Amino acid sequence: MSQRPAGSLGRYPATLAFFAINALFLVRTMASTDSGLLVDAGAVRTDLLWAGDFWRLLTAGFVHVGFTHCFMNMLGLLLLGRIAEHLLGTAWYVVLYLLSGVLGFAMSQTFHPVGVLTAGASASGFGIVGMMLGSEMRRGRHLLEVFQTSFGRLLLLYIGFSFVWGIMQPNIDNYAHAGGFLGGFLGAYFLMPSPWETQNRRRTWTRIGLSVLMIQALVYPVIPVPNPVFHLYAGVNQINAHQYGSVARRLTLAESLGEGSFLVDYYRALLEVKEGDFEAARSSLEIYFGSGALPHPDDLAAYFRWRYAAAQSGQLPLTTAEWHRLRQLATTPGQEPARRRALTHLTWMAILLDDRDEIGRFTFLLEQDGSRSYYARGTLGACRVMLGDGARGEEELTDSLRTVEDNLDARSHLPLDVALARPPFLFLSDLEALYTALLALARFDEGDEDEADRLLERALELDPLCEVVPVVQRRIEG
Repeated sequence: MSQRPAGSLGRYPATLAFFAINALFLVRTMASTDSGLLVDAGAVRTDLLWAGDFWRLLTAGFVHVGFTHCFMNMLGLLLLGRIAEHLLGTAWYVVLYLLSGVLGFAMSQTFHPVGVLTAGASASGFGIVGMMLGSEMRRGRHLLEVFQTSFGRLLLLYIGFSFVWGIMQPNIDNYAHAGGFLGGFLGAYFLMPSPWETQNRRRTWTRIGLSVLMIQALVYPVIPVPNPVFHLYAGVNQINAHQYGSVARRLTLAESLGEGSFLVDYYRALLEVKEGDFEAARSSLEIYFGSGALPHPDDLAAYFRWRYAAAQSGQLPLTTAEWHRLRQLATTPGQEPARRRALTHLTWMAILLDDRDEIGRFTFLLEQDGSRSYYARGTLGACRVMLGDGARGEEELTDSLRTVEDNLDARSHLPLDVALARPPFLFLSDLEALYTALLALARFDEGDEDEADRLLERALELDPLCEVVPVVQRRIEG
């Protein structure tokens, strides 16, 4: 290859700058392997791209999963980066280093299953190898000739070891490595101007074609229209944001593109419940269950939605025996998370059905349960308001509403693992509207009708199809 770089590392400002940025990001994450910290620092995941965080394709190249991951990549950067910077010049080295990282993560998110978190400088590290090989070939040297040199053999050893190690270690992202290498090689070979050859029309069209291919590689993981999970995830987020206009279309697209997940039927039913089409919701949930039998405890939300839709449609009214069975499910000791979910879901069913006797029973059960989570406190406060104890209920609702608002402010969309895991009976964003509507009832009972009207309007602004608003309105009008 060309002569080796001479002098100290200070002669290679871009390499040192990249090293320093990686070090700062490592401090930012405290060298942690925790996925939450990595996401906060800029690691990339498909659903985050779908939510509009396109910048993660760039920042992910500076985030590392722990100290060892960073150390290995920085060793390669200091060994190879200064040679590449000397060979290509600082400006082109910076452009191709960043481009190879972005293309590497674009390829990673294209071929990995949705929801895989990825980060690290190795995509750009492979880009350095690719750009050096591409640059040498631009100078007229054949690839075999490059690999016959001592440094060429070192590069070949580096590539081979890295890919074999990637196969042996499940957490190594070979897609990012391959994309980074191609970005560096093709960028150096086709995009860089060369003093060793004259420009011609053929090379110009080659550059244009390569640029189009690179743009397509970037666009696909960002806007993956053919991906059924994308449409399902988008539909779930629209329900969470109370933007119902295109939810049905999203769910239909997800189904037509091959998304066989039972969640399509659940979220279709959830939309139908919101729209008041309880008969259709009951049918959708029966498809979801397959048999209509009591599902796994993790699916209790769907079961209670089905019972609620059935009761509202008048087809399967809740009998005394049925209430007894549901209460038994909510009070029988055993799997504590499932029991508490059953209790809170059943309480909200009673509130939405405005069954005062059952609300009174569940108020007692919630008091006995003693949970201090904001969800439990808010549910208990809702019960108190429905039973006429506005003073105590308002205090609990206000406290819980503050927590809900803080949590909602901390995120703009649902994480993929939350949206596509256990189906919710109520979204966190639902609670904001429900609590606000119930606060309106508390203010009305206190005689403050103007504030009650304002809070009801606010509840409908938060969720135009808020299910508890008609209940509150009937209470106020009655």
